[in-house]
Amino acid sequence: MGAMKKYEFAAEELRRKISDSYKPGDLFPPASLLAKNMGVSLCTLRRAMDILVDEGLLNRGQGKRTTLAQPPDARPAQTRKKSVLLLTFDEGTYIREEFVGIQRELYDRGYLTSLCVSACLTEPDAVPRVREILLAHRDIDGLICGPVYGRFNQVAPALEELAYPCVVVSTTTHIPANYVTVNVGAGAYEALRHLDQIGCGTIRFFGFKGYGNPLERIAGVESFRAEFRPRESLDNLIVPAIGTLGSGYEAAMKEFSAGRVPDGILAHNDLCAIGILLAARKCGIRVPEDLALAGCDDIADASKASPPLTTVQQPKEQVAREAVRILHEAITFSKATVQRQILLQPRLVLRESTLNYAVAHNTAHEAGLSVASGSALKSAAD
Repeated sequence: MGAMKKYEFAAEELRRKISDSYKPGDLFPPASLLAKNMGVSLCTLRRAMDILVDEGLLNRGQGKRTTLAQPPDARPAQTRKKSVLLLTFDEGTYIREEFVGIQRELYDRGYLTSLCVSACLTEPDAVPRVREILLAHRDIDGLICGPVYGRFNQVAPALEELAYPCVVVSTTTHIPANYVTVNVGAGAYEALRHLDQIGCGTIRFFGFKGYGNPLERIAGVESFRAEFRPRESLDNLIVPAIGTLGSGYEAAMKEFSAGRVPDGILAHNDLCAIGILLAARKCGIRVPEDLALAGCDDIADASKASPPLTTVQQPKEQVAREAVRILHEAITFSKATVQRQILLQPRLVLRESTLNYAVAHNTAHEAGLSVASGSALKSAAD
């Protein structure tokens, strides 16, 4: 997302401290103490504090200690609770779990919430429906919406009309808005690399090509192909499927019935993987002895599948915390107009659906793998 200077990192850390530990009017610790605790120079710390003063987060009086600024519209505690609209563009299991976490974080911050489900952004009437929902909630204080993936431009005009702050969750490319997202492409790469490490010769991705954006699954698939299967075309690696149990089942039945049974599969998500698992069972293909299978998202059912699924775990709790923190700052300190853009890394969680393949093929010791271990993922710059 672009390089950040030391003082900019320090400013971001100070914003977190303010959001988590301070209220308007509180004294802020001396710069020398903060610099020591954060491991930065006093000069760096003062430049970071200057940014927060300019944003209106801090007050610095002549000869006085720095204090946390009062919001311009500060009102007595007995005024109404602030409310936030949660607007989802996807009814998938992972998104539901993610928004439940966001609701909990908002509740802990003292906000009232309303949850609405709008049309998927691929549907022709999506934008009119989004506008209709936003018009019906004009009296709210903030909005968290998503996922937009690679289609932010479709809803951008409606969001630009808002008179309150907004945070987007789940985009697969940089967008000119507050957002919190996960580099799922890095997770897909790591899952495919894991399948290669445990000895899978023929590997397939059951999913779709997406929108060609840098953070989506297909970017990780292409990185894996270029590094580990350079002679194989991208189209040959992909079996078309979407993120539903039915799609995974139907795509797998078609492949398996035609005799095309790979050694390893990465599914678009965990529901798709469970569909593939059911198809394999129907066709007499053993998972993991014959086929190593991995999913993506780490929904609640992933660990309860038989066998439990290896999966790319998206940090739902961290997404919720960061999205609510950004929105809370924007609501509380209306002068803080700088966009907050957070990119998080996923974690590969290893379970029996791939690890027992390695055991069966005597490659576990070579890969050096253990159940539920986290992989070092590629950074966003890779």
